[in-house]
Amino acid sequence: MSEPADRGLRGGAAYAMNTASFGLYITAQQLLALPIIASSWGAQDFSLTVLYISIYAVVTNVFGEELGNVVAVRRRAYEKGKIPYAGDVGRLLISGLLVVLILTTFVSIFGAGFATHSDHIVYLPALMVLGLLRTFGLTILRAYGRFDIILALNFIYAIGLTIGLATMQLLGSPLWAFLLADAITTILLFGLCLRAKKQYTFSTSRLYRDTRKAYWGFAFVALVGNGSVYLDRLIILPLLGATAVATYFAASSLAKTVALLINPLAGVLLSRYASMPTSAGTTEKRRLLRLTPLVIVAATVAAYVVSRLGVSVLYPTYAPLADDIYLPASVAAGFTVAATTLRPALMRFFAARWLVSSNMGYGLTLLLGVAALLPYGLIGFAWAVAFSRILQVSAYCLALASADVATD
Repeated sequence: MSEPADRGLRGGAAYAMNTASFGLYITAQQLLALPIIASSWGAQDFSLTVLYISIYAVVTNVFGEELGNVVAVRRRAYEKGKIPYAGDVGRLLISGLLVVLILTTFVSIFGAGFATHSDHIVYLPALMVLGLLRTFGLTILRAYGRFDIILALNFIYAIGLTIGLATMQLLGSPLWAFLLADAITTILLFGLCLRAKKQYTFSTSRLYRDTRKAYWGFAFVALVGNGSVYLDRLIILPLLGATAVATYFAASSLAKTVALLINPLAGVLLSRYASMPTSAGTTEKRRLLRLTPLVIVAATVAAYVVSRLGVSVLYPTYAPLADDIYLPASVAAGFTVAATTLRPALMRFFAARWLVSSNMGYGLTLLLGVAALLPYGLIGFAWAVAFSRILQVSAYCLALASADVATD
């Protein structure tokens, strides 16, 4: 990926454009595609599709978006030394693609035991690779403020997804819809790279080691955080069955959508922080600590209202089973929003160990909570997720309150 011209939007305009583009993506995937798949395929295939799309979200965030975030955070260091980052980032991108291809091939073979069709053995690895490339490209554009291009590409993604939904029965797999959307968008991103007419190299610079260290640190944090958000379905499927997966997804997906819609703010904040001196971290952490309680309350209430109203419309089959899941799912969503808004400041201004230790504690708490509350079934699982989110945000706030600002 070449370095795009830094002619992007800033401030409120950037947030509005980024929110619109991400909202379009979430609407197409969460509010259009998955409800249609739920009504068109059986519970077994729908549950497996939910599982695969959850893994897809983790893979693209960990290996694609975090690599783009490293570019945003490390950009000042490369510019200061007048060093292009393409070689360093390109090598990390290739290594990530190889890891993803191998792992998702094994996952697709494992999933063959649950599915009523086998085409996903081909579709899933291709979907992961294309999704990784698309997410990485969009994150680079976001780092340079090109939210106009991101909005256009997400609109094209939505069109591709709609075409895929109309033809998925002919192709024999619900994954076809997502694969087609990613393929079209990634081809267009590749066209933008060719149009830039930049020279590409995989030669590493003297900054490569530090960049690689930052990338794997961010990737680990994202793996723990995103894994616990999305892979709850992976835990539920073997323990509680396909119907439990479908019910939990129906009850929590709209609450999580509220949390996902805050992601554009995190991207804008990270882009803004990347251009600020490190000394500004002290002022930022004070402001964030004051706002966090208000953010939690507002997001929790919004998630609860949206879940209650939305599930009966989008997932009427599962609505009667979801009553006891709304509250813990909404609490988890509210604290997820808080974690998302705090994370960019921790990434930019503070030592990486704070993020790593906070998220390791979060992941351990989630596993222990699930083990303790699983005898209570799906309700116990939902509250375990909520409690672990509360502890994660508490750890983030503790880190902000006690940590010293890192040096560049």
